[in-house]
Formats: sequence, structure tokens, C-alpha cells
Amino acid sequence: MTDTTIADEDLAFLIRHAMTKGYQAFSLLAPPCYVLSALYRRGRKGISINNLLRTTWIAGGVGTTLGGAAAWFRLKSQPPESLYDRRFRLMHNVSPNSI
Repeated sequence: MTDTTIADEDLAFLIRHAMTKGYQAFSLLAPPCYVLSALYRRGRKGISINNLLRTTWIAGGVGTTLGGAAAWFRLKSQPPESLYDRRFRLMHNVSPNSI
């Protein structure tokens, strides 16, 4: 394998990781934001489970897209050694709070 191929694999891994983290973050932030905005606009009658789930689903997609785009813009100019080091640390991190 060439260095370019290995660096591309490392970059793809890190982008997928960032996409996952974006999905998680936006999916966690969406429900409270939806509930607060629905209560503010329409009161208790404005909250529905269907809209809450739809908001979570859409926020997950947005988070995935933004996480991947942010990682790509941030990591595309990094040297291959830096990408490999970051991937290695992510793959071998056994703590539950991996970043």
C-alpha cells in the first residue's frame, strides 16, 4: 500500500468518527430544543411524539453532515503521520469517554 492510500484510509476513518459524534450530539440536543420551542410557541398542545421523533431524525442527519464536513475541512491539510496517530489513539482507547 502506498502512503497516500493509508492516509486516505485514516482520513476516511476519522471523518466517519466525526460523523458519528455529530449524529450523537445533534440527536441529544434536538429533543430538549424542540420541547422548549414547542412549549414557547404553542403551549402543551404543541408537543407530539411524532414531531419529536421527526426532529430527532432530522437533527441526526444534519449532525452527521456537519460533523463530516467539519472533520474533512479540518483534517484535509494534516500530515499523514498526524492522521495515523489520531486513528491509532481512537482505535486503542478503551475508556468510555473516547473523543
